[in-house]
Amino acid sequence: MAVPTVASASEADVTAARERLDAHVREIVAWHFDPATGSPFWLEYAGKLGWDPRREIRGFADLSRLGSFQDEWLRGGPVQRWVPKGIAGQPMLRLSEFTHSKSWWLTGSDIIQMK
Repeated sequence: MAVPTVASASEADVTAARERLDAHVREIVAWHFDPATGSPFWLEYAGKLGWDPRREIRGFADLSRLGSFQDEWLRGGPVQRWVPKGIAGQPMLRLSEFTHSKSWWLTGSDIIQMK
């Protein structure tokens, strides 16, 4: 299937792309805010919101309800607070030789970038 360019994208193409994006957002939010799979950070964050992101974030446009991510959240504290329960216990390998300003954590087939 050819990828349509901006100039050639039909309304149907745009609608289909938006639907795929919104479905992807719902999947990611559901995983990160589920008590069985989410990271301690995001589960604690959800508790402070007063509403359940898994129920109320229905697509990309709703993500603004979560507010802006604060870089300072990445400073201090154990890195394990960012590891989702869904991959906890898997072997992790820290790869820090690529850059001095960021650490990379490899878990299974996923790479998680941490500042």
